[in-house]
Amino acid sequence: DNAALHFTRLYAGRLLYCTDTHAWYEWNGTAWRQNKTGLVFHLARELARDLGRGQKEGRQIAMGKTSFAQGIECFAQADPA
Repeated sequence: DNAALHFTRLYAGRLLYCTDTHAWYEWNGTAWRQNKTGLVFHLARELARDLGRGQKEGRQIAMGKTSFAQGIECFAQADPA
């Protein structure tokens, strides 16, 4: 949850999840455009990698799992920000 809160703070105003379309949208400076490239999962992976640096090996391994990045994305989808 804390990683997802960090994620939503980092990307507030740039990324938005629409529960009606079940899709992520990215602000391009003019309009919100649906992102179909997997950008959000990629950014969640990068955040997990960054947060894992300097952690004990067991935490690094846990943060490097697909489920950790998916969790960040899932929590972020439900965040009103």
